Amino acid sequence: DVNLNNQQNNEQEKKIIRRKEVSERSPASGLDVGTGNCVVATSKNNIASFKLERDAFFEIEKTISTISMLKKMQINYIECEDKRSVQIIGNEALKFADFFNKECKRPLSHGVISTREKSALTIIKLILKNLLGEPVTPGEVCYFSVPANPIDKNDYNVIYHENVLKSFITSFGYTAIPMNEALAVV
Repeated sequence: DVNLNNQQNNEQEKKIIRRKEVSERSPASGLDVGTGNCVVATSKNNIASFKLERDAFFEIEKTISTISMLKKMQINYIECEDKRSVQIIGNEALKFADFFNKECKRPLSHGVISTREKSALTIIKLILKNLLGEPVTPGEVCYFSVPANPIDKNDYNVIYHENVLKSFITSFGYTAIPMNEALAVV
């Protein structure tokens, strides 16, 4: 019976140690969602840490060898609706576009989610999920940037953009708080 209690105590100590290792990162994040890059800022042991992912995707033909290569290289991709092609996401999209001497597509346009790209929502959600990962604590705060309404454009939908980002970030387990990108600099 004493041996069992010691074993249980050791198991609890191991869980506490693992929890401490996971939670070295402070439970708060800042996220800048830009037309060219998405960047997340966190703090680990009072030292700022930044992770950047290009806000881009590149479509290529889906073959068995393509899928095998992407999986082997651990490259993020999604299968297109037509089932005949895949879209490579983020930093790797630029490398593939360069290799094929073509341009990447962007899920954002003029600072907000593009209405011209069919897969923009899926792609931006995947990029954000990969950048943010799991929250350290349930409901961890994540401040995210949103552009201001421009005074010279009426078709610029900042509210839609803000609400979509907020719903994505919330679905990852965070408490999403929007911040005007001009104020985020201060």
